[in-house]
Amino acid sequence: VDILIETTMRISLIILMLFGMAFGATYSDWTNNRPVDTEFYIGIGVVSTKESNYREKAKESAIKEISSQIYTDVVSQTSRTTFEKNDIAVTEFTENSDFFSFSELSNLEIVDSKKVSGEYWVLCRLNKSEYNDRREKKINLIKGGYEAAMLYEADTDKLQYLVPAYEELLKIPDDEIIFSDKNLRIEIPKMIQSIINGFRVSQNFRQANGKQGLAIADSLEVRVKGTNKSAVREVPIRFEYLQGEGDLEKEIGFTNQVGLV
Repeated sequence: VDILIETTMRISLIILMLFGMAFGATYSDWTNNRPVDTEFYIGIGVVSTKESNYREKAKESAIKEISSQIYTDVVSQTSRTTFEKNDIAVTEFTENSDFFSFSELSNLEIVDSKKVSGEYWVLCRLNKSEYNDRREKKINLIKGGYEAAMLYEADTDKLQYLVPAYEELLKIPDDEIIFSDKNLRIEIPKMIQSIINGFRVSQNFRQANGKQGLAIADSLEVRVKGTNKSAVREVPIRFEYLQGEGDLEKEIGFTNQVGLV
């Protein structure tokens, strides 16, 4: 039994030593020599300790660096047909980089952090395999949402699937997601915009006088119709004051079966 325990301890120590050597070879002295790791995206953030919230700012910098690497990797694997399409894709990613970074890197690891000569350094990493698995799931959700939307004639039914699909589009950097010979990166927002442009909004409210502290008798009503003049349901409408101030019973309402809210 003693021999078995001693042997087990020796094996454990050897494994720990090997792990430490491998880890140290990749991440040792990382403030001077940037780590190289084929299994992870690496991000380093550096901010002066004199700045407010320097820890969070350094982390944000590291995350943006990782986001840039992800985008470069995905784009290098994506075929493009025109330079203009490439240019648009880069612009879209730049506009949505913060949203993409903070929302999608939930399994980001903070490996190390330290203060060096008045600066705060943070080292973060993201497992490439895990990220790519999540990315593929999102691509499948986008394709499924588009496919489901095509089964319906009513615009609002289509929007129930197109809007969630578009939200997923914003979370991945791919400039081309081909499905049924269409690039969903372009097709989905184009369809949503076309539907919204077809909405006609009318209000039904007479000028009314009110007294402070008392509710106005008449409700504020808005009706939404589609391109074929049919009622559009489940459309969110926000009510707000453009001048003056007051309290609203509800700031956001959804149109009912006859397009009224």
